[in-house]
Amino acid sequence: MNAPMRACYGRQFGQAESGFRTFLDKHRDHSLAGQCAILARRDVLCPGRVQGRCQAFLVGYRDFPKSRKAAESLLKLGLSLGRLGQKQQACAAYTQIDSQFPKATEARKRAQSEIKRAGC
Repeated sequence: MNAPMRACYGRQFGQAESGFRTFLDKHRDHSLAGQCAILARRDVLCPGRVQGRCQAFLVGYRDFPKSRKAAESLLKLGLSLGRLGQKQQACAAYTQIDSQFPKATEARKRAQSEIKRAGC
């Protein structure tokens, strides 16, 4: 997975997207598959594409609920929804983190902070 990450940092988004998709095709059960599913979308890699990020984080959370990045995907979904002005949906995402991922300490702390900030 190093080649797609190097392409990402080099802002070669098409190459990065392709590399993540290839990794995901070959290693769907890998612990990083959920993260690859997210990163395989150019919308996540390019700044300013918040709506595409929402979809990518939803896929990462929904399709890979046991991934080590699932809680983070749900948190980032909430953050992206908040940026789009969808407060109710963002709050729903934040509140799910606590119940669904009791061991995800950092994601839970951040979600609680966002709940307070957003006035959920």
